[in-house]
Amino acid sequence: MPKINLILNPGHPQLRELCDKEEGKCVASSLMFDDDKDASGFTFRDEIVIPANTKVHVAMWCNKNKNQKPYFGINIESFEDAWIKRQEAKKSSPKKEGSSPSDNKLKF
Repeated sequence: MPKINLILNPGHPQLRELCDKEEGKCVASSLMFDDDKDASGFTFRDEIVIPANTKVHVAMWCNKNKNQKPYFGINIESFEDAWIKRQEAKKSSPKKEGSSPSDNKLKF
């Protein structure tokens, strides 16, 4: 299997600060237990095939597991579906009086 690199924009100011501070260092990864190889790593539960040259939308979310430990979740979805959702969200977002359309940018 080829190694896959995802490049994500750190949308939250604190994540941008972390990226600046920790440049070149790993700040998140799948689990690696030295004493339990079987429980380590990440196992896909479904077959995933993304053909070459397919444009996708990737989003990373901060969440907590059932033990209240933080983790990053990464979503990969059709770019076209994500684009349509974004455009619909922009149309339905309330506009402030006196603001320009560029002031209402959604942050994903």
